[in-house]
Amino acid sequence: MALAAQKSRVIGTILLSTFSPVALGLVVGVIGALALAPHIANLLVGVSPRDPFTFVVLPLVMLAATVIASLIPASGATRVEPVVALKYE
Repeated sequence: MALAAQKSRVIGTILLSTFSPVALGLVVGVIGALALAPHIANLLVGVSPRDPFTFVVLPLVMLAATVIASLIPASGATRVEPVVALKYE
């Protein structure tokens, strides 16, 4: 991080670095699950192979958990004074 970085920029950078791989994994996972759903339909009990709750709500919950989990270290990173951080380097 730059010494004069704004707090919003620091938080944005951290959120983007954690959000990008999770979003990519969710997209690949949902596409893969949709492609394989017909093949495992006989193993599913009480759920349709293309259940909208599973394919819409659960990825949104995962993205929300990612944002919340990355906001914790991001807020900690904004509270560190640059001079103090440089002393440890």
